[in-house]
Amino acid sequence: MNDKIVRFNKLEDLKKKEVESLEWALEEQKKVKEGIKEYLSSLNQERTKMLAEFGLKNNDVFDIDELWDIRKEIELLDEKTTYASSELKKCEAMVENIMKELLNKHKEAKVMEKAANRLVEREKAEQLANEQAVLDDISQSRYGRNDVL
Repeated sequence: MNDKIVRFNKLEDLKKKEVESLEWALEEQKKVKEGIKEYLSSLNQERTKMLAEFGLKNNDVFDIDELWDIRKEIELLDEKTTYASSELKKCEAMVENIMKELLNKHKEAKVMEKAANRLVEREKAEQLANEQAVLDDISQSRYGRNDVL
């Protein structure tokens, strides 16, 4: 019976390690998500600045090449923003998947913990019953089978 308890404890430890590794992966993915959000924010700020510059240059139309360059930079920023937004959506989906998997692993770990605890409790109950049987045998051999106490 002790071998079963040891095996269940090993399985329980394994499930707990899986939970820990998923928690770590979730934290890392959240850091990536925050980094992408910061990058998007900086792109939006840069785009706003470029649009303001484009508006100022547009009023003082001196050189069409400068306007063209600024317009191209704004388009490039828009492309970067679109790509970063798609990466953010992928990252959010990954976070959601990791959270679902983490929930399942938590449940599995709880099941293993409860099974191990039940096994330990059953082992204790059997051990106490055996000890009581031994004590009963000792008392019967010492005092005989008389119903006298």
